[in-house]
Amino acid sequence: MRWKRCLVVGVVLLAICMAVVGIFGRTYTWKQELYVALPSTDDLQVTLGQDDEIIRIEDVRLDGKVVEVTVSGITRGRAFVTLSSPLMEGSHPTAWFDVHPGGIITQDRFFGKCTGGIVFPLAALVLCAYVMFELVRAYRRSMARNLYRYRNVTGLGLIIFLAFVILALALAVPQTGGLDDTVRCLMESTAFLTYLVLPLAFVVSLVVMVTSARLMRREGRTWRNMLGVILGAVLCLLTLLPEVLYTFLLRTMIWDIFQETSVARHVHMFLENGIFTIVAYLECILAATIILAVKAARRVPEFDKDYVLVLGCQIAEDGSLPPLLRGRADRALEFAEAQVEAGGPEPVFVPSGGQGADEVCAEGVAIARYLTSCGVPEERILIEDRSTSTEENLRFSLDLIREDAPVRGIEDPKIAFSTTNYHVFRTGLLATEQGIAMEGIGAPTKSYFWINAFVREFIATLYEERKVHLIIILGSFAAVTAMVLVNYLSLVL
Repeated sequence: MRWKRCLVVGVVLLAICMAVVGIFGRTYTWKQELYVALPSTDDLQVTLGQDDEIIRIEDVRLDGKVVEVTVSGITRGRAFVTLSSPLMEGSHPTAWFDVHPGGIITQDRFFGKCTGGIVFPLAALVLCAYVMFELVRAYRRSMARNLYRYRNVTGLGLIIFLAFVILALALAVPQTGGLDDTVRCLMESTAFLTYLVLPLAFVVSLVVMVTSARLMRREGRTWRNMLGVILGAVLCLLTLLPEVLYTFLLRTMIWDIFQETSVARHVHMFLENGIFTIVAYLECILAATIILAVKAARRVPEFDKDYVLVLGCQIAEDGSLPPLLRGRADRALEFAEAQVEAGGPEPVFVPSGGQGADEVCAEGVAIARYLTSCGVPEERILIEDRSTSTEENLRFSLDLIREDAPVRGIEDPKIAFSTTNYHVFRTGLLATEQGIAMEGIGAPTKSYFWINAFVREFIATLYEERKVHLIIILGSFAAVTAMVLVNYLSLVL
C-alpha cells in the first residue's frame, strides 16, 4: 500500500509539472553572456536560422555583457537563433529551440530547459522526500516492533541511499531547468555517492585485510574469515569498473563514445550508471548493517528479565572458560546485578552449550560452574547442555524456560541473552526467525572480530531479503534505462 501511495503521488506531481510547463512554457528567455560589452541593442543582430516561421522574437534586452532574448512558438519544429555584431570579432553565439505541441519551447535539447522547467527537479525532490517519509515511518514501526529483523537493514539502507539522492537534487535545483537536466542529475547522484565513499572504501578495505589476517592467524584460514577481504576488493573493483571500461573504449576506439547522439555512448552511460547505482546501494546496505549491529551491541535491555541466557562457545582444555566466554558470563552477571539494583527481579541464569568432541564437559556445565564460583545460587541456574549451534542454544533453552517458568510462578517469562557484542545482532535475528522474543546484551571482545561479523551479517541480509533486493536492483536498472533513454531521445528527436 505504501508503494501505491508513492506511485499516486508521482503521477500527481507529473501532472502538475505538465500543467505548469503548459501554462508558462510558451515563451522562453535565452540568456547569453558575450565576450564583450555592447553599447546598446542597436549594435546586436538577432538572426533566425530557419526558412519557415517557427518561432518569433518577442524581446531583446542587453545588460552589459548579458543578452536576454525572449522567443515564443508559432508552429511545431526546430529553429536556430544566432547573435552577431561587428563588435563581437567573429563570435556568434547560437542556440536552437524546439517548439512542441501547445507551443511549449525547449532550448538545445528536445527535453531541454524551458520556462517553468524548474518544476521538474522540484517535483523529483518532493517525490523523493515523500518516499523518504514513508521509508522512515515504516522503519520506525519495524524497529519499535523488533530490532532484530533483516528488513530493518534493508529499510535503513534505502533511507541512506535516498538521502544522498535528495542531497544531490537539492544542490542541483538552482542549475536545473528541465526534464533532461533532472534526469542527468538523478543519474549523477549515485556516481556522487560512489565516488564520495571511494576513499573510505579503500581505507576500509585495508583495515579489513589487516583485521582478517589477524582473524585468520588466530581462528584459522577459512572462507568465512576471508569474507571481509573479498567484499572490500569486490566493492573497490566495481567502483573502478566504469573508469576502466571508459579507458578501454577510449584506447581501443571500438565504439564511438564521443559523439553525443551515438548509441555506443548511451550504452556506456547505461553500464556506468547501472554499476554506480548497484555499488551505491550495496554500500548503503553495508552501512546500515554496521549501524544496526553496533546499535544492537550497545543496547541495554529493560530491567524486567526473568531469565538471562548465556550463549556458550569453545571452552579451555581444563574445562575453564576462555576470555571470550568468560566475558559473556561476566556481562550476564553485570546485567543481573544492575537489574536487581534497579528494583527488578533476580533473574535465572541459563548457561547454554553442548559438549564438543574436543571438550571435557558441556559448555553449559562449564558456564554454570563459573557462575556458581561467582556467588550465584544453584537454584538460580538452569543448565542447557545439548545444543551444538546458536539456533539450538535458543530453541533448547526456550524449551527449558517454558518448563521451568510455571514452577516459579512466571506466566509470561521475559528473556535476555548474553553473547559477544559482534554476535548480538545475528543472535537476535536467529531468535526472531524462530519466533522467540529476546533482547541481547553485548560483551566486549577483540576488534578484529567486528569487521568479519559485519560482512557476514551484510551477506546474510542480502540472502535473507534476496527477493526484495532483487526487485530493488531490477527496478534501479529499469529506472536507469528509462533515464538514459530520455537523454538519448532528447538529443536525437
